[in-house]
Amino acid sequence: MDTVQHLTAFQGRSGLLAWRLLLALYGWFLVWFGFQQPFAIDVGKLNGAIFLICLMTAVLLALSAAKRRQVGGRHWQGAVSGAQLFIAGWLFLLLFTLCGSVLTYMGQAVAAPLQDHTFAFADAALGLDFVRFHAWVGKVPLLPEAMYAAYNSCMIQFLIVFLACAVTLDRENAAQLCALLVLTIIPTIVLATLWPALGSCVYFEPVAEPFSHLNPLACREYLPHVESLRNGTFASFDVTQTMGIVTFPSFHTVMAIIATYAVRHYRSLFVPFALLNTMNILSTVPLGGHYFVDVLGGAVIALSAIAIVRWNAARLPDGNVHGVASPAGA
Repeated sequence: MDTVQHLTAFQGRSGLLAWRLLLALYGWFLVWFGFQQPFAIDVGKLNGAIFLICLMTAVLLALSAAKRRQVGGRHWQGAVSGAQLFIAGWLFLLLFTLCGSVLTYMGQAVAAPLQDHTFAFADAALGLDFVRFHAWVGKVPLLPEAMYAAYNSCMIQFLIVFLACAVTLDRENAAQLCALLVLTIIPTIVLATLWPALGSCVYFEPVAEPFSHLNPLACREYLPHVESLRNGTFASFDVTQTMGIVTFPSFHTVMAIIATYAVRHYRSLFVPFALLNTMNILSTVPLGGHYFVDVLGGAVIALSAIAIVRWNAARLPDGNVHGVASPAGA
């Protein structure tokens, strides 16, 4: 693990936690897939991802070797460390996305009893009306466009976070974000496997279609994959055709919260991220096909994971709980 930390520029307990969680995620996949194998994995479609993983690993090795030999001056060393951090963040995100996507599909293939009625009942008990909210979205000028842009902004947000961490050499913050991604996807997949649903748009069948001009399949795009996974006709997993099919809880809500948390120390980013992700969370219901309780569940998971990661970071020898690299560390 020390070698991995040096290679990727992740440091401290959060760095160890992030990589250990990722290893645990892949271990879970190997054991589960070894026993169940609900579908084949199209290895040929993985060539692009494998190439990127190998390329980024090779670049990290080269940068690490240059640092060990102390090539160049102090500023050059800082630039190398920043490049390491940025590439490592995206390598982690790629590895996380690949494994998390397959596990999500495997969970749906379990075909546990659908819980749409339960989630709809919970929304009604809270006084939340999906049909009315869905129709209201379509009546507000430019709101569907804003929601659509926010909903599809998560990966760009993570790019910006890793770039900000690289520029400031904020190693702890980058490590915490990576740890949060895995720490939140694990309970999300477990809950979605045990309590699957087809989604609010399928259950309520709203007449209004506020996103039809942006995506005719909006709110139902994942449905063919879910149905084929549940009836056993899903033959092969194609990484290039992956759909976000998790319903309860909402992982989009999770990503919106942890992305905003990751820029809490960057004044120029925090307010734009907070506004964007407020729109992101609101869009999960009419655009993502979620129930309101999915959003609440995602929020609970995200905030609980943040509390765990902060507790873990507080155990650092130097007491650094804020995720800001010290000048000496930089």
